[in-house]
Amino acid sequence: MVRLFKPGDWVQLKIGGPVMKVIRYCPQPTKRFTSRENNYKVLCSCYDSQGGHQEHIYHQNSLIKVNMPVLSKIICKKKY
Repeated sequence: MVRLFKPGDWVQLKIGGPVMKVIRYCPQPTKRFTSRENNYKVLCSCYDSQGGHQEHIYHQNSLIKVNMPVLSKIICKKKY
């Protein structure tokens, strides 16, 4: 499988949600992903409505790349 994103890309979950910035790929294992999927997890960040920084890890297949977002779309409404 090919990595679909690079650090600095703007992404969003395919099912919707906040626009997030790709930080890096996360090769370390987690409980949620099998070892075969580990190289394709992406660490993404966004800010909540109080200005707090949030980071989330998603499999790259659950994300789509979006154009540079409008600032108001960057705010995370809730943790996904």
